[in-house]
Amino acid sequence: MRIWLRSLVLLFVLGGTAQADPGSDLDAGLDAHARGEYDKAIAIWRPLAESGDALAQQALGLAYQKGHGVPVDLEEALRWFRNAALRGLAPAQNNLAFMLQNGYGTPKDETAAIEWYRKAAEQGFAQAQKNLGLMHEEGRGVPQDLDQAIKWYREAAALGDADAQTKLGALYAEGRGVEQDFDAALRFYQRAAKAGDNRAKVNLGVMYERGNGVPQNHKRASELFRQAAEAGNADAQVNLGLGYEHGRGLVRDVRKAFEWYAKAAAQGHAQAQTMLGIFHEFGRGRERRPDIARDWYLKAANQGYARAQANLGALYATGNGVDRDFGEAARWLERAAAQGNADAEYNLSLLYQSGQGVVRDPARSLELLRSAAGKGIDNAQFGLGLMYAEGRGVERDMRVAVTWLLKAAGQGHAQAQYAVAELFRQGTGLPKDAARAAKFHAEAAAQGFAPAQFVLAMMYGSGEGVARNDAQAAEWFRKAAEQGMALAQFNLARMYENGWGVELDLGIARQWYAKAAAQGDAAAARKLQELKS
Repeated sequence: MRIWLRSLVLLFVLGGTAQADPGSDLDAGLDAHARGEYDKAIAIWRPLAESGDALAQQALGLAYQKGHGVPVDLEEALRWFRNAALRGLAPAQNNLAFMLQNGYGTPKDETAAIEWYRKAAEQGFAQAQKNLGLMHEEGRGVPQDLDQAIKWYREAAALGDADAQTKLGALYAEGRGVEQDFDAALRFYQRAAKAGDNRAKVNLGVMYERGNGVPQNHKRASELFRQAAEAGNADAQVNLGLGYEHGRGLVRDVRKAFEWYAKAAAQGHAQAQTMLGIFHEFGRGRERRPDIARDWYLKAANQGYARAQANLGALYATGNGVDRDFGEAARWLERAAAQGNADAEYNLSLLYQSGQGVVRDPARSLELLRSAAGKGIDNAQFGLGLMYAEGRGVERDMRVAVTWLLKAAGQGHAQAQYAVAELFRQGTGLPKDAARAAKFHAEAAAQGFAPAQFVLAMMYGSGEGVARNDAQAAEWFRKAAEQGMALAQFNLARMYENGWGVELDLGIARQWYAKAAAQGDAAAARKLQELKS
């Protein structure tokens, strides 16, 4: 929450119950302040304040708070705000409440803050009504009470307070304290956005991006994000960066994405700092610099941002850009996992399984693995499936194994696709079905998984689950062979030796037999010797 202090002139206009009289000494002080003649303004206001003028007391409090014409002195600012508040000036009551709430110039006292916010709110001071609503929403100084929060937000919103309108919009969009109503959320966001509230523009952009209450329109979303981003809103800058990164409503441009992330990161935005880390770690649009990635992750991780903590932990676990340190990896992964980050849970489960950086604890490892798998991490689903298939650390249960392997395979996990294919092929845990086996092997093979490429080649060569096709067999043997798989190199050599699916070529056959033999394949070595003789 930011302190509700406009310029002095605006505050007096908003004071409502005690405005300055045109031509008064107080007005002369305002004029001097507006010209930057702070010393002159103080000289005018101080005697008025000491004689009990509430507006002058409020003005003097602001001067001490901002350091205008006097040194910054929060205790003195508090004293003058209190004097004006006791005389019933609503803006001073609001400012006093804020200082009590945050412990500025006084010990923190949220209960007293509530009372002063209430006094100003009951006078119809919109900013205090909004602040009182926020205290009730967050349960600060009072028990959390969304009904009271909504009541005060409504009063402030009716007076045109854009922040209150945005808060109401968010409650309706999320269905918190009220029935979810995207139409109502849209109305409040639109009113606030029209008044220039950048958070409302961001939230309105999110509604267009997701199609909540409006037809999905990425272009309109990006327009709203840009308006708020150019005004300096960090959330909008991140969303605009995401739009450029993924080409949502914008022409994909990773350079521009990086620039907008950098603007938000410079404001301390943890998600933006994490995105910069990702760009540097994986070399998106720039040279790979995991050392710079570490620095950005650390900034965000120290703010408690779980994704950054998980990524930082992974860097330490792999030694990518940092000295490998399993203890440090575990420390950051624990922090992220405590927030429910699924990637951290998976990586931490590996450390507990191996005992690296932590005391080995298979039960804890399994608990974390199950949690990560349940949240959709494909590696965790695959690992859990294998554990149940092999009875490793759990009682063997092919039904459960198949469930998890199919989930991982459905997400495109190549090893899981291979495993499911073999279960179909062998009729283990699944009905024997060569055609479905070939389908899953083809999906894994298309991702470059050499074992699947090899088996698919064998299936094409024998007509198992697919129409026999020696040319296809040779092609898949070639793909696996080029990845260094000795069995595939041997079989590809046989294809060339015999002219199966390829033009007979003993020279090429010798080359592939030689590659397989160099890896210790005895049969390839014998064939190579035969062809030489």
